[in-house]
Parts: sequence; C-alpha cells; structure tokens
Amino acid sequence: MRSIVMLNPRTGTSGLTIYFGLWLLGCLFVSGKETRADGEIYSTRPAADQALSIRSLPSPFLEPKDLSAYNTKIIQVFNQRQCPGTRGLLSAELYSQLGPLTLAIAAYCDPDRNQAELRFQRAEIEDPSNDSIALLHAHYASQHSTADSVELWKQVLRLTHNQRIATIAKAFLQGTGDAFPQVQVDLPILTYANLVLGPRYETNPLLQSLSYPHLSGSLGLGAALNAGIQHPWDFGSLSAQYSLVYDAYTVVPGANLVTQQLEVPFAIRAGDQEDLKVRLFGSDTALGPSQYSLLGGLGVEGVAYHSNTRQTVQGSVFADHYFDPNLRGQAGSHFRFDYRWEFFQQASYANIALWVEHVAAGRKVNSVDLSRLNFSHTDLGTEIYLERQFRRIMVGLYVKTYLREDRNDSSYYSSTQTLITKRRQDLNLSLGPNLIFSLGATAQLIAAYRFNRNYSNFAGRDYFDATYADHTVQIAFRKFWGNF
Repeated sequence: MRSIVMLNPRTGTSGLTIYFGLWLLGCLFVSGKETRADGEIYSTRPAADQALSIRSLPSPFLEPKDLSAYNTKIIQVFNQRQCPGTRGLLSAELYSQLGPLTLAIAAYCDPDRNQAELRFQRAEIEDPSNDSIALLHAHYASQHSTADSVELWKQVLRLTHNQRIATIAKAFLQGTGDAFPQVQVDLPILTYANLVLGPRYETNPLLQSLSYPHLSGSLGLGAALNAGIQHPWDFGSLSAQYSLVYDAYTVVPGANLVTQQLEVPFAIRAGDQEDLKVRLFGSDTALGPSQYSLLGGLGVEGVAYHSNTRQTVQGSVFADHYFDPNLRGQAGSHFRFDYRWEFFQQASYANIALWVEHVAAGRKVNSVDLSRLNFSHTDLGTEIYLERQFRRIMVGLYVKTYLREDRNDSSYYSSTQTLITKRRQDLNLSLGPNLIFSLGATAQLIAAYRFNRNYSNFAGRDYFDATYADHTVQIAFRKFWGNF
C-alpha cells in the first residue's frame, strides 16, 4: 500500500520509505569530491539599488568588503540581464580577484572560447564541488555545441543536490534543453514542489496473509506531494521539507493511506570534498478512518565524492508509536546504519545500498493461554536501482531484499491449536521495472510494476500476519515546479 512511483532512489522521491541517518563517525574517512551543501542562486534587485559603482573604483585591488560587494553585484546583474549587462562590469585588472563563481560568470560571458575554457578550469580548480559553476560550464558548452557538453551535464547531475539544477541537467541530457535558454546562480531562498499523481491496481493493498480467505485486489489512486524551502550559505544550508502521500482504493477503503512527513535538515560543508547533514524528522500516518502511527527522530549523514561515484554513510535513531492496542508491542526504538554507493556513467546510473537496523520493541502476551510474541528484531538488507537513459525515456530496475531475525523465541497457537515455539525469520523481496517518459523539461510520465513478497517461518497456517504477496501496477504523471 505504498506508492511505487516514489521508489526512484536517484531522484529522492522515496523519502517517506527511507529512514534518515544519525551518523556520528566515519564520513571524514570517506574521501572524494562532494557538492556544495545545496545549489545556490541569489534573488535579484535592480542595478540602481546597488551602493557600489564599479566604474568609480580608484584601484584595481579591492579591499575584502568591496571585493565581496563587487562579486555580489556581478552575480545580481548577471541574473537580471545575463551577459549583455554583465560585460560592462567586468574589468580585466580584477579577474585575479574574482571568486570562483564570478570567474565562471566571466568565462560564461566571454566570446573567446579558448579563454573561457581557461577561466572555467581555474574556477573549477578553486571550487571543484560548486554545482553552479558546473551548471554555467555545461550550459556554455551546449550553447557553443562543444563535444564535451554531455559529459559536463553528467558532472552537473553528479554534483548537485539542487532540484532546480538537476531538472535543467536532465532536460539537456534528454534533448529538451531548449526550454532553458538562460541560467541563474545564487538565489538566497530556493523553493520547489514535486507532484506525482496516477491510477494503480494492487492485488493485496492491506498486505494480508496468503492464508487469509478473502484477499481483495483493488483499483486505486496514488498521489504524492513533496515541497521544500531552502536557505543556502557559503558554509551550508538550512531547509524545511514537507511530504504528503495519499493512496486511495475503490474496493478496500480500509487500506486508504495518508502519510505526512516534516523534515528539517541542516547541512554543513565539512570540507572541500565532504558534507555533513543533521536532520530532525517526524511523520504521521492514518490508515482507513483511523490514525495509525507516529514516528520521530534525529539523524546525521555524511557524503563524499570520487570522480564518478558518490558515497553516503548515514545512520538513524528514532522511535515509533502505534495507536492500535494490538500493534503497540511492535513499536520501539530503532537504530539503523546505511551505506550507499552511487555510480554515474555515460547514459547510465547505479545505486547500491546496504543497511542494518535493530528494533528494540515490546511483546504481546496472552495471560490466558500463556502465548507470547516478541517483536524485537534485527534486519539486514540491500537495495539496488539500475537505470539507463535514452533520448526521451529512462528504463530502470529496482530490487530490494532484507532478512529479519527476531531477538527472542515466540510461542503461539497455530490454527490447529498446537502450541508452537520458534524464533521468527523472514525474507522480504521487492522488485520491478520503471519506464519514465520525458514530457518536457519539468514533466514525466511514469509506468511501474512492483512485486512484493514476504517469506517467513511463521507460515500462513501458523501465524497469518507474517507471510504475504502483493502485485502493483501504476501509471503516474510527475510535475516539478521551482523558482527558476
């Protein structure tokens, strides 16, 4: 009963099904190249509002505060009037004092392609993880039809955490870049929203046991909204992100699911090649007509880049609560560690994740027949997503599996009234393909199938909650908005 359209790990739209990290040690031991904490663009004001007149400066060597104002003005004028307005501000004597981003703007506005490439190279050496510099370089290459433009857009996509910049990069890689004749850099407030909406059919929306006498498939509607606001600084960023998932079914209304999640991440540039992110997060879920669960916790994540890969180490500490008295024993404290490795290649992408999670939960005891179910357990899992890009279509394959082993034995009566004592062990498997069709720079049509199966030694004839299967087919439309 989860929206399978949210399961693309590359785009981050599976945030409601991924646990967030508390990562205290390890990220500084992962070397490589990392993005800025988030993409940066400045909002613009009319040039007349600026206090500094570059033409009136008496010396080509500026004091730091004036140099900062000079760089800021170049960025603001570039965002307003692009290169025609910016060239009048650029002074050859001051090129040596330009910051990496303003040097990239100077290169972008230089009609001499050889000189422009030299300046782009210098800017990238001074700030190799700046996705705005990579955006300018790739857009310049596309405008001048240089042979390396595809590789440069791949580099943009690899570096950025910014939804706006990623959308532009994907548009050029899919051949729809004409929708972005201009680019902007350095907005102080970034806002975005992503909506996914479409019909689906699911064979077992309640994930009932295979032994249940009346499994009911159902048509339904899946919707997911993600929205966020982000304020970047040179040292990182502060964000607020809200997610809403709504799954409705025609035949099984008791499976209707509404989940809301709020996350507040604070990102810090731990070094030229590393990021450290601290998150506070919480979620609320309603199932059918009733409130179902609450979840909240704290996380930290470390990310680092190599030449064509991105590595993420994360962990989480969080707690959940179930409102149904029959489920409260399954709630408890969660301790999770994740490692994710992403590979960026020409026209292809791979995402491989490994995790281990321990759940310190309660138990359910029947004082009459002395049966007891223990819910504390440890999971060990892996998740793989493979994607191949073509001109206007992306083909993806998603595979996720995990092993669960309970910490203690449970005793219960089977359907034949036999007392059984065993330690629960599960194997869960989820897999299926995605087809994503481009409908322009900011819209997509998605077709996806998921098979989800849980195998358990708590078999259907013994304990009906443990073993189930589900097939889901969904078609959805995805639309993205951002302040660009």
